[in-house]
Amino acid sequence: MRGNVKAPAGFQLRIALREILPPIWRRILVPGMITLPGLHRVIQEVMGWENYHLHIFRCGKKEYGIPDLDYPTEMRNERGRRLREFLRDEGVVFGYEYDFGNGWEHDIVLE
Repeated sequence: MRGNVKAPAGFQLRIALREILPPIWRRILVPGMITLPGLHRVIQEVMGWENYHLHIFRCGKKEYGIPDLDYPTEMRNERGRRLREFLRDEGVVFGYEYDFGNGWEHDIVLE
């Protein structure tokens, strides 16, 4: 946040798996200062994943995750990035993918 605008105390998020019927989703509250790695851990817990696989966040055309120096990409390091950098307005949607082999894609919506 810039200027005198304070970070919100928290965010209400709706996390939904894409292309799954019946729909599988969770509504969560997270602190306003949560980092992307922190959000990843929360998603793992609430969605029942076991954190065995890689993940990536997609915010617009940018991707954030854990870079692998052996496989250079345009992906940016998620470390130190806070959720508030990406969520400005209600209804904003960004993506989260877990387990690239199975491609569990999620939509995360700021409510």
